[in-house]
Amino acid sequence: DNIANNNAYGLYLDFCDNNTISDNIANNNSNGIHLSNSNGNLLSGNIVNNNTYGISLYKSNTNKLSVNTANDNSHGIHLSNSNENMLSGNSANNNQYGIYLSHSDDNILSGNTASYNNNQGIRLYYSDNNTLSGNTATINNFRGLELFFGINNTLSGNIASNNTDHGIYLYYSDNCTLIGNTASNNNYRGIGLSKSNYNKLSGNTISYNLNRGIGLSKSNYNTLSGNNISNSHYGIYLYTSNNNTLLENTANNNTYGIFLSKSN
Repeated sequence: DNIANNNAYGLYLDFCDNNTISDNIANNNSNGIHLSNSNGNLLSGNIVNNNTYGISLYKSNTNKLSVNTANDNSHGIHLSNSNENMLSGNSANNNQYGIYLSHSDDNILSGNTASYNNNQGIRLYYSDNNTLSGNTATINNFRGLELFFGINNTLSGNIASNNTDHGIYLYYSDNCTLIGNTASNNNYRGIGLSKSNYNKLSGNTISYNLNRGIGLSKSNYNTLSGNNISNSHYGIYLYTSNNNTLLENTANNNTYGIFLSKSN
């Protein structure tokens, strides 16, 4: 086990492939563990706390990040221009951002925990074709899961609850699939779509959100099917959203079950 504290970079891999980085401690650095142009590496069981970036990847592909702890950083785990990586079982708590993907495609995030962060638990920014399954994004001070200008991402079986704003939020994100997610006890919407089209929301459980269970604003050609929405002010709310399909949803114990405004 290595300890690398109080440096600009704790551990730095530059053009390094197929290495195993495990059980290291890298705290109080600018970058705890940083990969640049490095592919096929395994990072497991590392502790990276109180850094600017806990674990950061830049132009690094096909890496596996497993069971790392990245707490109390500005960015817990950050991927930039990095594709086909797998993140599983990591903890990214008490950061400004828990897990952040920027311009990164075809990654798989499964079974990660991103809670108690000051902004988003998990945020995808201009990132496409990613799969997020079984992640927990709760008690964040902004949004649980956010897709921002993303195409063809899949969210399944995630828990996004007790967040200050949205549980799950899509902004200018098209052709995404949200299936079997739980979004409850959020202070605004359980699931919100803004200017997002051709998405599919199916079999999600949404309850006890303060404002809207599912809210669409200026979002068209989406399909909402088999969702269970309860105990919110608005169960399903569509505003200036056209040509959407609502099929076999259940909206019980809300003030308004299904509410359409300026929508056709």
